[in-house]
This record gives sequence, C-alpha cells and structure tokens, in this order.
Amino acid sequence: MYICLEGLKGSGKSSLLTATQQLLTTRQIEFALVEPTRPVPAESSWPERLSAQLPCLRRLDAWNEWLYAHRARYAAATACWQQPLVLGDRSVVTSYATRWRKWGSPHECIRRVDRLEARVPAPDHVVLLDVEPELAWERARARGRCYGLHDETLPRLRATRAAYEEIAAFPVPRLQHTQWHVLDGNQPPAALLQQWWALMRRLTPDALFHTELNLNSTP
Repeated sequence: MYICLEGLKGSGKSSLLTATQQLLTTRQIEFALVEPTRPVPAESSWPERLSAQLPCLRRLDAWNEWLYAHRARYAAATACWQQPLVLGDRSVVTSYATRWRKWGSPHECIRRVDRLEARVPAPDHVVLLDVEPELAWERARARGRCYGLHDETLPRLRATRAAYEEIAAFPVPRLQHTQWHVLDGNQPPAALLQQWWALMRRLTPDALFHTELNLNSTP
C-alpha cells in the first residue's frame, strides 16, 4: 500500500510525517518512506554536485524540472517497495501540481512529467493536507529559510492549491486508480494527527493499525 501526503509548503506536512514515523516505529509497524523531492546524495549524483557548484542553475526552470525528475527517479529506484506500508513525502502528483498550467494546457504538463518520471509509481492513495494559502504563507515565512522561496510566494501557493483541486478531478491517466482524500490542515496539530491516524487505519490492512491513537499516552 503506497500512501502519499501532499500539500502546500507550510501546510504542516513534514511535522505530520515526522510524528507518524515516530508512532509507527514505537508500535513496531514496518514501513518505508519515499521522498521524491529530497536531494540525491552528492556522491551518487553529478547533477546535485553541479547544482551546489553553480547555484545560478537553480534560477533556470528547465534545470529545476530535470533535477526534480532526477530526484524522483532515484527515490523510486531505491525505495523498499516490498514493505506492507509505503509512505510518500510527496509524489508524482507534486510534479503535476507545480507546473500544471505552465504551458497553458494540463495535457502538456502531464506529457512532460510522464516522460521524465516514467518509472516513478503512482500512489494508491493521495492524502491532501488542505490549508488556506494565507496560513501556509505565514508558516513558510516563519521558517526563515533561504531556499525554495519562489514556491512560497502567496500567488504561487494559491496557484498550487488550485492545481491540486483540478488534478484530483482531472482524468490523469497515470492516476486513474489513485484515490484522493482531504484533511483539514487548518486545525490544531493534535486533532490533525488523530484524523490522519484514523484514515491510515481505514486504508491499510487491519494488522498494521489495530489500535486507536491515544495522544495522552503517545511518546
């Protein structure tokens, strides 16, 4: 079962996944984590080394498109897909969402992503952590990071949220068997974690999530 978590930058996705990994480890539930946007180890990737040596390349959208496809291919090739539960920190859906209307037609976006990420599996379930763009923008600004700022502007966040909504309803061939679920990312973290855990219990085999989540006893 491949379940990926999607959402805007600043939606709380990383915090939710970190808490989930801790809970799964504590309960001795076997799982694998796939992170298709995570940089490839420099010793295994000349594109990552080149990006580090020539930061100006990151201002070229064509380079970024290829670099992120390279990261997605590496993540797919090295993931432990044989595990009963595979969690995705983003997925191929992110590649669609970030360039959904860039070339005017979603069909061109789909064609390009499918060509560059042909061997990247589509998730069985996409869980969209939906949050108001204004809140995501405030959270992203509070992190004080110096990278990824282009994707954290309010107009980009609004456009990406709209793209997620369109993709969920659009007949993307690669996602024809993918089921979509939406969680309210505007709510307090504890309530969100409870809803996320309840959803995971419904989606995965009973053997994986046979106990309720009691936050009062959670480490």
